[in-house]
Amino acid sequence: MNLISVDCVLLNYNSGSLTVNLAEHLAKSPSVNSVIIVDNKSSNNSLKELNKVKNSKIVIIQNKDNLGFAAGINVGIRRALKKQTGQILIVNPDININNSDLSKLYLSQAQIISPVLKFKKKDTWLYDLGGKVNWILGRTYHKETSVMPSVSSHNNSIDFVSGACMMVSKNVFRKIGLFDERYFMYFEDVDFCLRAKREEFNIDVNLNVIVQHNLEIHKISKNLSKIKNSLISNYKFIKKWLPAILKPTAYLYIFFLVMKYLYLLLTTSYSTHSYFPERA
Repeated sequence: MNLISVDCVLLNYNSGSLTVNLAEHLAKSPSVNSVIIVDNKSSNNSLKELNKVKNSKIVIIQNKDNLGFAAGINVGIRRALKKQTGQILIVNPDININNSDLSKLYLSQAQIISPVLKFKKKDTWLYDLGGKVNWILGRTYHKETSVMPSVSSHNNSIDFVSGACMMVSKNVFRKIGLFDERYFMYFEDVDFCLRAKREEFNIDVNLNVIVQHNLEIHKISKNLSKIKNSLISNYKFIKKWLPAILKPTAYLYIFFLVMKYLYLLLTTSYSTHSYFPERA
């Protein structure tokens, strides 16, 4: 009898083949009870690809509208909470994860646990060790390093982990609720982790688990909607979390970022990866 059992939730938007490959891979694991795929009203043939999947572990839910990340993933989480398991793995289709990774995450002590996310940026492999909040500007940043620290020497004080891959105890959802659906995209994972920390749940990155995150880097001209969603969510985060005395400075910085992005859009074709969070 397998003592490790987890429900996985994947949010799909126009990533049909990636989502199918990951779902079928996860479903092969004896540690996985179910794989719940939520299609967020994809505009390509993703749903057709998903409906070809024939596996009793895989459940497909179709949203009538693109609800964004928070509301979209919540649909799957609600389904997972009805199942008799203790953990939910939230994972993006562009993550490579195996059964041994699942077991190590499951056995971690923290109630919200993430693997180290390995990704390539400007031809250099980097490791994401979680994130911190800049409470003066209301911005977030990821603790990235090109050299992995040793487990024994690392003191990983973080405010949040990426929603691209996090394993969450169902007790966390039952205590604090689901992701805040006022965030369409970005900052929903930060908000969720801060609410969990406020209730004294532990958040950590397991340095013994490294998974590859296959980020795509696009030109700024192709990412207007992502930039817009990032800034709107940042504004909502500031409004919700920052004390009144710090809000004017944070709002002014948001205005500066808007002007910066407009300038870059009009004068360059830089990748947006350096300027706003590609990762959830």
